[in-house]
Amino acid sequence: QDQIARSADGSYVAVRDDAPAGPGGQPTVFVRRLDARGNPVGAETSIARGSNPGVATFSDGSFLVTWLAPPPPTFTLTVEVQGQVFDASGAPAGAVLALGVTGASARPTALADGSFVLATFGNFSRVNGPSGFVRGYTRTGAETGFVAPLHEDACGIQGPPGVAGASPPGV
Repeated sequence: QDQIARSADGSYVAVRDDAPAGPGGQPTVFVRRLDARGNPVGAETSIARGSNPGVATFSDGSFLVTWLAPPPPTFTLTVEVQGQVFDASGAPAGAVLALGVTGASARPTALADGSFVLATFGNFSRVNGPSGFVRGYTRTGAETGFVAPLHEDACGIQGPPGVAGASPPGV
């Protein structure tokens, strides 16, 4: 599943996962930077084993890639969400982040203050309550305390959430 985010300078960051090779194979998450015209900047880079990547760009040109970690060998309804911050040149900045769990997807949105929110969706609201959550994090992966539950609509339509960040007035 591919995702793309635009940086403040007009360039882009694209992420994707590949199909697993054979039964039990684990997909890999890839990142590629593109210039403002969509031309590749450097090579596509494999960054982690995982699936369903998301990407968000910060105002300083750095960016965050999130993904779902490979599931454990035993049955579970949730998988770990992991993330990595990269600097504006595309180099990893800090360690891999542990960002909680989800059942199906996790999409990051960068905020003007340099923090981010992560919208998760699980496809199991009728069993366990909310369909997902929006949680706030610092750039280093610490939870800020902001948590908002997401519920499926009255018609039972489910799908990954989308969150947009807005700049404060005057920014």
